[in-house]
Amino acid sequence: MHLAIRYYRVDPDSFDEVIRRINEGFVPTISDAPGFLAYYALDTGDGVLATVNVFEDRSGAEESVRMAKDYVNEELASLLPDPPEAMAGEVVVHEASEEEEQGGYASIRRYQINQGATSEALKQFHEGIVPVLDESPGFVAYYGLEAENEIAAFNIFEDRSGAEESNQVAADYVNESLSSILPLPPEITVGEIAIYKTK
Repeated sequence: MHLAIRYYRVDPDSFDEVIRRINEGFVPTISDAPGFLAYYALDTGDGVLATVNVFEDRSGAEESVRMAKDYVNEELASLLPDPPEAMAGEVVVHEASEEEEQGGYASIRRYQINQGATSEALKQFHEGIVPVLDESPGFVAYYGLEAENEIAAFNIFEDRSGAEESNQVAADYVNESLSSILPLPPEITVGEIAIYKTK
């Protein structure tokens, strides 16, 4: 499984229009792409739109990046004039509630990591953080993503408090057990799930 994450700057006055166009124009296209599993768009409330594409394999995730770029250039260039910040990589840890559902809020944590330490960090996350999150009220899903010199965690919860609590659980665990390989605090994005589509 592979994920592609993109962050776009959006004028707050245009946010609803951007979401409408993505939902009506881009989501039907990407959901028909080979290997598509899920698409999320998060409203962070601070002028940032975060999107997450989940695909069965790397080629699908990479193709989704090209598809998004083409769609934005053709349909949203006036509303999203700046190129997105993006990352993509392999999902090496995935945990979901028994009945994985949409959820209402999500959190993305991006960590810069010491070279060569990604496998160890994700192993520690899987053993130390994921079991705690899995038992948390409102837990829906966790994805641990490995990319070049960084890792990311994408957590989905039923409500905002669960998503925010997941960030505190992760911060406490990193401070206690992983500070030597994750010396910098993560970039954290929390947002309401504005669009959710599965296969």
